[in-house]
Amino acid sequence: MQLPILIALYRIFLNISRPGALAGLYGFISVPAELHTSLLGLINLEESNMVIVVLAAIAQYLQGRFSIIRRAPNEEAGAAEKMTRRMNLIIPLLTLLIFSGLPAAVSLYWLTSSLFSIGQQVLVNRQIAHGKLARDAQKTD
Repeated sequence: MQLPILIALYRIFLNISRPGALAGLYGFISVPAELHTSLLGLINLEESNMVIVVLAAIAQYLQGRFSIIRRAPNEEAGAAEKMTRRMNLIIPLLTLLIFSGLPAAVSLYWLTSSLFSIGQQVLVNRQIAHGKLARDAQKTD
């Protein structure tokens, strides 16, 4: 679901400053004389911003970290868990590499999406820790 949004954001912010880019957008309103592409006057969303890219990579790492299920200390990690831990290191590095050359709007979307995913995972982890998900599953059986 996120790939079409990422592509659309990339295409929009790549071409938005070209003359006539918004000419055929809506026939019933006039094209604005000047279009501001900054976020609160602080960040130009058309250009790459390494601060947002680094924050997105950190959020991506935290998202993966929270999704790993904790095991008992005496329990050995299986092959799937080892692969998940490796991917948790590789994916933020790929985020840094890929998003460093893209408009800041794409990185901002990725950061926001990762932050919402972290919040969702924290809520799920709390429910697992308190046994609520297990009780709900037993009620439906």
